[in-house]
Amino acid sequence: MMNVFKTSKSLLACAIMTTLVGCGDDYSPTERTTNSAPTSNGDLTLNMNETDLLKFETVHLLDGVVDTDGDYVRVLNLRTDATDLIGIGNENVNITVNTEEMAPHLDSGQNKVVVYEYDLSDGIDTISRKLTINVAGYDEAPVFDDILLGYAETDGDSITVDLAQGITDADGEEIVLEAISEVANPNNAASVANNVVTINVGAFKDTIKGGDQVVFEYKYQVKDHNHSLERTARININGVSTEPEAPTGLTAYSADISTTDSVMSVDLSVGPYAIDYNGDAITVDYSTITPTNGAPAIKFDKSYGNNLVVDPIDFARHLANVNDTASYTYMYEMRDAGGLASNHTFTLNVTKKAQTGLLTGGGFESASAADDGWAVESIEGVTAESTLDANAWEGDRHFAVTSTGSRVKLTKPFVVESMSSYYVENIGRNVGNEFGGYKVFVTKPDGDNVITEAAYRYANAQAAPEMNAAAFSTGMNDDATRTLTLDLIHNSQIDAVNVYRYSSDAGNNLVANLADGSHDFETGTIGGWSAGEITTDPAEVISGTSSLKVKTGLHTLTLPSGTVKNGKKYLILLDIKVLATATPIPTILTLADKADTTVTVDGATATRAQNYNRHVEERHFAVGEQFKIQQIVDLDAFNTNVTDWAQRDVVIKYNPMHWGNPNSRYAIDNVRVIEVE
Repeated sequence: MMNVFKTSKSLLACAIMTTLVGCGDDYSPTERTTNSAPTSNGDLTLNMNETDLLKFETVHLLDGVVDTDGDYVRVLNLRTDATDLIGIGNENVNITVNTEEMAPHLDSGQNKVVVYEYDLSDGIDTISRKLTINVAGYDEAPVFDDILLGYAETDGDSITVDLAQGITDADGEEIVLEAISEVANPNNAASVANNVVTINVGAFKDTIKGGDQVVFEYKYQVKDHNHSLERTARININGVSTEPEAPTGLTAYSADISTTDSVMSVDLSVGPYAIDYNGDAITVDYSTITPTNGAPAIKFDKSYGNNLVVDPIDFARHLANVNDTASYTYMYEMRDAGGLASNHTFTLNVTKKAQTGLLTGGGFESASAADDGWAVESIEGVTAESTLDANAWEGDRHFAVTSTGSRVKLTKPFVVESMSSYYVENIGRNVGNEFGGYKVFVTKPDGDNVITEAAYRYANAQAAPEMNAAAFSTGMNDDATRTLTLDLIHNSQIDAVNVYRYSSDAGNNLVANLADGSHDFETGTIGGWSAGEITTDPAEVISGTSSLKVKTGLHTLTLPSGTVKNGKKYLILLDIKVLATATPIPTILTLADKADTTVTVDGATATRAQNYNRHVEERHFAVGEQFKIQQIVDLDAFNTNVTDWAQRDVVIKYNPMHWGNPNSRYAIDNVRVIEVE
């Protein structure tokens, strides 16, 4: 960030006459013989870093201020000696800090410090207070790839290429191109002016034929105020053949990625990866992707058009340990408009990295949830707080609603990336004499629910902790902030709350590996399910042409030995549509030993409705509504007696129960079991 300061002084009024409650213009303190001056909990400090996910903070100048006489307290004489107030605003008794506005003006190792002094007055007595704002700078280098472009001689007699294309600088600094040098300029057919290369193709196109390639190349420096990085631009002009030919693969795409990297995409139908010497448009068929030499059978099913989309987390389960590396090569087919086809390959060099959650403070280890960054709203009854408890799942504390009739909401923002899948993991239980529970919501900035009512309800004094999950995905161009809301009632407790990415690629669905269609029912049979019937009624089908129609009661699907292993976590997901009845649907979803289904991953018998044991998710949906139900399963967290899950045939236990209504009906589809850790 360039160390350029634009002076931006706020004109501060002599006094900010804003009060805690508000008063009329003729306000004056009630006359009394003694007066107690306002008190505060000390000076205020705000520490921020340009790398923080949250770029905007507000400080309320009256935070922690008390007047024991009940007098109105006002902020007077707000002042600062700082001359650089870029990114800092003053709104009544609030000071706002926006680090994005500061970014171009701070480098790594630099700190911006602004100190405000002000007085607090109750109309009689006055005390002084300070606010200190510290912002640590961070300097981003320009980001870009080398330019590799291919054109056919028929694309035009003149081709232009902007050497500045595709360069970004997170600090918003000015980018300058310097030291542009010519590496290859056949026949002097190219020229450079104002950072743009112009190639006179008409000067040589009659001298080349199909398969010929004329290469132009330049090297230059990409500079911001603090960095100078080399870039190469290579432009290939390809001759065109008059005889019909299939597309030709040129450079095989290759990328070095780690399993925690963001989703990435690349168009493999254009240079430098492919060319059609007839000048025909190329179509890449990513449904033909085939692994070679033992590469995992990833489907790359987020790909669209000619764009290969790679989600690096898809490879996490295929590498055993953090920092393990592997090189995976895949073959795919590309076709021209006439249907002529050829194969090409791409290679991904993958390193496994440890995944970390997107939330902090989900263990509630501070004295209050607010200190852990949660916004706490007491809806009914007694305010809940972080509680010291020897039974806390993570650390020494958990969050507890401590009395019957209470209801509390916790909210916290976090940042997501486009075209990615996430799950909210949490541990919950109930310790009172009423039904306790909680709901999980994740909302977009516009307030729309991404997860609608992922609800967990526990019976009286169900003290055993349970691991729960709620999953959601993001769309294209969807890098944004989400808000997590936990809505707790009646003696419920929650701990170990976090948000993680997971692989939603069909190639990592352990149920899809079964050849009988048990995951999507498109074979027209129920596959390995113990009960149910196929429906092809469009009003009942969830996706494709068939779904499984089920009643209340236990349904199981056998997964062969070796499917799940100790030391792993798995996410189970089902798509469900309510076909009959609209009352609450408590549902058990878990894994168990096929030979003895009372041996479950949670060490409890989770098949009896009256117990409401582990892995019960309660939904409230009307007939015709469709939703997703999910559960996180940690093979070693609850049942430590089973150490040989890999040698056991296991079953998915799906039990949609209904209170007093045996005639309920549902459709299920898209059954997924995904290793997430």
